[in-house]
Amino acid sequence: FTMILTLFMALIVQTTFAQQKTVSGTVSDENGLPLIGATVIIAGSSSGTTTDFDGNYKINANTGDVLNFSYVGYESQNVTVSSSNTINLTLNPDNTLEEIVVEAFRTTSKETSNIAATTVTSTTIESRPNASFAQTLQGQVAGLNISTGNGQPGADSVINLRGVNSLSGNTEPLFIIDGVPVDEDNFRSLNPNDIATVSVLKDAGATAIYGNRGANGVVIVKTRSGSYDSGLKISYSGLTSFSNLQDHNYDLMNSREQLQLEKDHGSGFGATLSDVELAERALQSNTDWLDVFFGTGLTKSHTLNLSSGGKNLSSFTSLGFSDQEGILKGASTLKRFNFRNNLNGKSKNEKFRYGTTISLNYSENNEPNSIGSGAINRNFVLGANQSVPYISPHSYVPGEGGNIPVVFANTPLFLLDRLDTYTRREDEIKIIASLNASYDITKNLTFNSRFGADFTDEQLLRVEAPTSFNAQLFAQTGNVTPGFSDQFSTRTISLNFNNSLTYTNTFAEKHSIEVSLFTEYFKAHYRRFGVRQEGFDPATFYPGDGDAFVDDNATND
Repeated sequence: FTMILTLFMALIVQTTFAQQKTVSGTVSDENGLPLIGATVIIAGSSSGTTTDFDGNYKINANTGDVLNFSYVGYESQNVTVSSSNTINLTLNPDNTLEEIVVEAFRTTSKETSNIAATTVTSTTIESRPNASFAQTLQGQVAGLNISTGNGQPGADSVINLRGVNSLSGNTEPLFIIDGVPVDEDNFRSLNPNDIATVSVLKDAGATAIYGNRGANGVVIVKTRSGSYDSGLKISYSGLTSFSNLQDHNYDLMNSREQLQLEKDHGSGFGATLSDVELAERALQSNTDWLDVFFGTGLTKSHTLNLSSGGKNLSSFTSLGFSDQEGILKGASTLKRFNFRNNLNGKSKNEKFRYGTTISLNYSENNEPNSIGSGAINRNFVLGANQSVPYISPHSYVPGEGGNIPVVFANTPLFLLDRLDTYTRREDEIKIIASLNASYDITKNLTFNSRFGADFTDEQLLRVEAPTSFNAQLFAQTGNVTPGFSDQFSTRTISLNFNNSLTYTNTFAEKHSIEVSLFTEYFKAHYRRFGVRQEGFDPATFYPGDGDAFVDDNATND
């Protein structure tokens, strides 16, 4: 009994000492620089810590515990805690995690690539509140210039790589999404959160395979996919953002100052008022038209991802919804619905591999015409900055735009009527699909085949109500049923089918050779049809409904 009690007491003392041990040290890379945020975990437990800005860490551990040191891009290492309280460690780069570069129809590692290319990952794309994925690349790639002419949600951007190299031809890069060439001027219906990587190919070596289509560079987009041997993973991302009109330093006049200026110069409404009337009118209204026409834009974006994979099959599905309101009240909006499914599979011997991608997208876009340009009765930016403050927005009566006196001071009333009576809506359906397969004929010889299609259907509606100020102003004498309705239907489809036979071989451990033979077939169809109706009965008019059309008016008598 005495011997057993003595051993038991010794075990208690040893355990007590072990629980009080603190291990510390520094984690660095192969160059001796500290690794910030490296993970240190006691193997087989949930206890762990991370290194600080100087690569230092502290952790409570028992003698004999195994510490696991890990960092993204570096090989993990295990160290057993001994009598020493200090463990300094150097992590080596993980050569299996090479940076991948997409070169036309093939991929290679950064070390073996001989082209000028830049790769942007989803890490920097998914956190940006841009409606168009092209705008998310702004500032991400050296030499890639992206400019957008207006702040309309989802507006087209002008994209140039290493400057403009044509006076009259197309100057924008070729865009490839999952192997499918797509229109470089239309990305508003696509969900940026579906993108995994974007590779920008800049030089002739990278673009030669595409011929003259790649003369301005090539932007290759690869979307997310599932992983083999992984369970069901469900992730959700939501984004809410706000936008406002940029502040200016203009010292605008108030109503009294504006009226007094007009009175002093003998021009305008102020010149018709006495001093008493001027003071009374200045108290009636002092409108800041920037606040009337512009407000805070709200963007709400939601994406739900589901991914899973078995031994020979993996799947990725994405559902997205985005609702963006521009800063021009009631006239600039974009709603978008997205569905994507990427499927990848392989045979048991992994000689045969295949994949499918399909993206279904629908968007509704409301956009004002002549924003930032055009006459004062159509230009909200100009009108909001130059409209007189002594006019009240309550002076406008909906449905009576034709009764507004045609004087310059009534500019804001013209614009309020345009917001109320003018419609510009564009509905779009966009489908991008591809099917690819590859087979290893021999160890060094591989056959690849890919078929892709890009389908877009756009329905544009532009309507000016018969009671609007502009319709009444420009109506010919005797025409009591003015107004117009434009309806345009545009349908495009492009088909791309390419095959390749590639031979690769590595010899002497460090020398490699690759030879490829390519064939490609590309065909595109474009169809556009438009119709204009002029003259509508105000009693039965509704935007887009042709029943109110009056086919006999003053213009054709």
